[in-house]
Amino acid sequence: MQGDETGESPGIFDDQDWQLDPGDSLWGDVSGRGSVETTIDIAGIGAYFAVHARCLGDDVVVDVVYAADGPEDAFTPVCDGVTNRQRVYLDPADPVNQITIQVSGAGDWAVAVIENEEIAASVGSGG
Repeated sequence: MQGDETGESPGIFDDQDWQLDPGDSLWGDVSGRGSVETTIDIAGIGAYFAVHARCLGDDVVVDVVYAADGPEDAFTPVCDGVTNRQRVYLDPADPVNQITIQVSGAGDWAVAVIENEEIAASVGSGG
């Protein structure tokens, strides 16, 4: 049985198909059910990437935090079962090695980091 990082039963999004666009590749993802704080390692991804998030539940809140600077560096998707996407730019002069996913409430959730090699190469941020 495949579990999640919460130690609880797997969530409904554990085998999420992220429907990637051309040039996209899955860098890493995590999913689960219920409240948890976990991370996805993004060391080496470059300055430009996307975060996809999906959650469902009446009182579940998912915050994806890109840096320790505060809420302006966070993405909070609408938890309606639909995949939400946000493009992210992180200043290469201030590298971030991981994103933090903070989940509160009861519900199912999944978060993925998506690398687009064409965008990364075109702006010179690696890839």
